[in-house]
Formats: sequence, structure tokens, C-alpha cells
Amino acid sequence: MGTNIGTSVTNTLVAMTQAGERSTFRRAFAGATVHDFFNWLSVLVLLPLEVASGYLYVVTELIIESFNIQSGEAPDLLNVITDVLTEAIIQLDESVIGGIATGDPEARNKSMIKEWCQTYTNAVRRHHLFVDVNLSDLAVGLILLVLSLLVLCSCLVCIVKLLNSMLKGQVALVIKKILNTGEQFHTLDIQSAE
Repeated sequence: MGTNIGTSVTNTLVAMTQAGERSTFRRAFAGATVHDFFNWLSVLVLLPLEVASGYLYVVTELIIESFNIQSGEAPDLLNVITDVLTEAIIQLDESVIGGIATGDPEARNKSMIKEWCQTYTNAVRRHHLFVDVNLSDLAVGLILLVLSLLVLCSCLVCIVKLLNSMLKGQVALVIKKILNTGEQFHTLDIQSAE
């Protein structure tokens, strides 16, 4: 349900990237609106059903039991790829985060950004992008927020351009042929009825 709400925002952002061409923007925004309504309606249907019956909890519990996951352990799917890039950009001190979460007053005055960390194979210092930067945690967080939004928007624009180029070639001809086939049969039915 959370991903449905999240993709509602994403497809609206993708539609906004087509604002330069009026007809393309109209179609893109119409498609995004239909998709948004589907996502929101599915949440409005599934959430009350889950509250009333708890069926999603039961199904999820069965799926987790089938994976034989030990308690507190999550399978690493994309983390294997994303952790390498994330650790090259920034590394956080989990003890400071834990101290802030538990209300430790000393932890509030410490920086959450690690100054250095040790690799598991040897004691060589491994740096990240913000290791020697004299910025506050808030400033680093805002920089990372802006960078992540830029990356997100540029990826969405690239996806739209890629899909646009795909739909202008042979795929467009196939789609037109399939869509026009239905109209031809409909026209034949009308002519035969006369």
C-alpha cells in the first residue's frame, strides 16, 4: 500500500517532465491520473480489509516462514549493490544514532557522520565523500537530499526519453496495428449489420 502511494507521486513527476509539449503532456498527465486513481483506490479497498480481517499479515507471515529467515535477519537483495555506493558517499556512526534514539544527552552533541572506519580484512582507513568536510550534519543531510532528488529526477527523465524513443519505432507500428485491428473489426461489424 505504501508503494502504491509512492508510485502515485513518481508517475505524476514523470508526467510533469513532459510539460514542454502540450499534447504529450496532456496524455502523460491523463495516464498518471488514471494510475494515481488506481493506486489510491486499491489502498482504500485493501486497508479496510486488512484492518477488518488481517489477511495481509497472515499471508506475509506464511511467505516469511517459507524463506526460513532467522529472527532479526533480512535477506540481502539490492543491499549488495547499493551498500558499496552508499558507503563511498557517506557512513554514519550507528552508536550515535542509537544514543539519540534512546535519549542519551551526550549523543546529541556528537556528529552522526563517521570520520573513518576500518575494513574487515585489514586496519586500513577507508574514506567516504564527507569524511574531512567541516559541515554540520544538517548541511550534509541537505546536500545529500538535493543530490538524491537530482539523481531521481534525471533517472525519471531518462526513463521517459527511453520509453518515448521505443514507442516511436517498430513498437509504435505494432501498437497501432493492434489498436487499429479492433477498429477494423468494429467497422466490419457495423457494415455487415447494415
